[in-house]
Amino acid sequence: MRTNLTTANRLWLFAIIAILGAASIGVNGVLTISSSSKTTHNNLETIQLKSKNLLAIENAKMNLLLQVKAFKDALIRGNDPQNYTKYNAEFKQHREAVHEDLVEAKALMKELNIGSEKIDELALLHNQLSDRYQSALDKFDTKDSNSGQKIDLMVKGIDRPALAAMDTLVETSEKEYGTLITEQISFLDETSQSALSQSLAICFTIVLLIIVMALWINRNVMSQLGGDPAYAAGIVKSISEGNLTTAITLKSDDKTSLLAQMHTMQIALRGVIEQIRDASHSLVSSSQQLAASSHQVAVSSTLQSDTSATIAASVEELTYGISQVSGSADEAHQLSSNARDASSSGAIQMQKNITDIKNIAQSIQEATQSMHKLGSQSEKIYSVIGVIQEIADQTNLLALNAAIEAARAGETGRGFAVVADEVRTLAEKTGKSTAEISDTINMIQRDTKIAIGVMENSASQMQPVIDGVDATGMAMREIEDGTRQVLDSLDQITMILAEQSKASNEVAQSVEESAQLNKSNSEAVNEVSTAAHHLKDIAQSLIISVQRFSI
Repeated sequence: MRTNLTTANRLWLFAIIAILGAASIGVNGVLTISSSSKTTHNNLETIQLKSKNLLAIENAKMNLLLQVKAFKDALIRGNDPQNYTKYNAEFKQHREAVHEDLVEAKALMKELNIGSEKIDELALLHNQLSDRYQSALDKFDTKDSNSGQKIDLMVKGIDRPALAAMDTLVETSEKEYGTLITEQISFLDETSQSALSQSLAICFTIVLLIIVMALWINRNVMSQLGGDPAYAAGIVKSISEGNLTTAITLKSDDKTSLLAQMHTMQIALRGVIEQIRDASHSLVSSSQQLAASSHQVAVSSTLQSDTSATIAASVEELTYGISQVSGSADEAHQLSSNARDASSSGAIQMQKNITDIKNIAQSIQEATQSMHKLGSQSEKIYSVIGVIQEIADQTNLLALNAAIEAARAGETGRGFAVVADEVRTLAEKTGKSTAEISDTINMIQRDTKIAIGVMENSASQMQPVIDGVDATGMAMREIEDGTRQVLDSLDQITMILAEQSKASNEVAQSVEESAQLNKSNSEAVNEVSTAAHHLKDIAQSLIISVQRFSI
């Protein structure tokens, strides 16, 4: 039977039952004593009145005997007037005492609600006896020595009825008094026996309830623990020390006790520790791979920087060549009016221009090839960044899982939670760095494509220039007839050279931006490499932490 009472509540209930039992015994004792005391008090009052009544009757009997004795003494020793007077006075005194005792006894009987007919009869007999005795004493002659015998014969036997009635009254009173005492003793015995029986019954009931409660509490506590408390404490100590291999003995149907839950927790902790250990080894491998990839990206960035420097030099040479061609075109334009006189010089200069233009075309072609290589290197960097981002996401997921499992482990997994949070922070930082690198690479690729387009456009525009220069060379033999055509060609060359100069400046600017991006890329890769080493250290620390657990 399941109950929602806690162990503390059960113990309080146990204590309340014990207290109520003790209180019941005490209350029953108090009530019994109170009732017995009240009855006993009433009985004792009755006994006290009975005792006074019996004492008054016995006093009356004693005074009656003394009265008879005084009468006898007066008859025997009354010849002496002093003795006669003395005993006569004693006779009267004892007569009055008997009367007072009987009056007192009658009053006590009324108070006890007992009939006083016998007292009245005895009082009547006593008065008759006393009157006859007094009459006989009045007839006593102190001078007659035989007067006493005469009077004695005259009153012989008259005291028997009064004495017999007195004895009967005393005997009856003594019996009633003894009966009352016996009844009181019986009442006290019955009361004590009843109180004892009730107390024993209550004690038996309370003891039975306490035994039932003790068995119930023991059964529930043992059911909740699943075993002996010392055994449960030993299992908890073993798990707290990192030993997860201790076998927990459970009952076949035990699924809800503390030991059963500890067994489930032990299995879960084993799985968590195994996952953390495997994840830590994977994290070490991933961090090593990330460090190697970062090194490769750094080498590629260095090569890209060298390529950018070469492109910059080529563009500088291209700009210089365009400047020279522009100057030559100006000179040709200025000297076109004297072309006939300077045809030989013009032919030589034209041949030089042809050579310079071919060099420019060659430089543009080389620059275009370098930009293509830059684009290929950027693609490689982008793929490496993708790998880094994937590793960072996996690391963040592993750290989140480790944090969840550590939170489930409670106080034991607090160290794991700190390590998992540090790994997750590092993974987020790595993800942000790779995102920044990816954006930078995208900008490099975009600018590289623009530069390649410009280079290809410049190369395509150089061919007409070469063709025009060749035509100009062929026309040098007819320079006198084609001066106007030369001037027109020079104007076209000047225009094209201006465009080429602008294009070369744009290429130079793009190369400069590419160099800056390469620098940023190199710094980001260094940060990724540092983060990878830090991640490796954290993974190794995590491995050391889980090694304290025996699974």
